[in-house]
Amino acid sequence: MGRDWHPILQAREYQPGRWVMEDTMGRPFALIDFVKRGPERGYRVRAWRRQEVGPVIGYYTTLAGAAKNAHQRWISRSVPSGAPYAGITWPTQPDPWG
Repeated sequence: MGRDWHPILQAREYQPGRWVMEDTMGRPFALIDFVKRGPERGYRVRAWRRQEVGPVIGYYTTLAGAAKNAHQRWISRSVPSGAPYAGITWPTQPDPWG
C-alpha cells in the first residue's frame, strides 16, 4: 500500500448516503450512514456482524474520519490479543560463530 491509500477506498456507496466497508474478500465489516440531527450533519458508523448491523462505533463530521475509525476498529478486532507469537516455541539453530 502506498501513502496515497486511505481507508475511504474500502467504502462502497451502495445507496445515496450509505456506505459499506468491506475487507479484501468482499465481506462487510462496517456500515456508514449520512445522518442529520437538527442543523448538524455527519456520519454514523456501525459495526457489521454475521449478516446484521451491530452496535454504533461512533459519529464523525467527515466521511474520511468515519472510514478511518471504522478501519482502525476492524484492524484492532482482527488481531489476536497478547504478544505476537505468544506461546510458540521456535526450534533452535546452531550458532554459526560458535
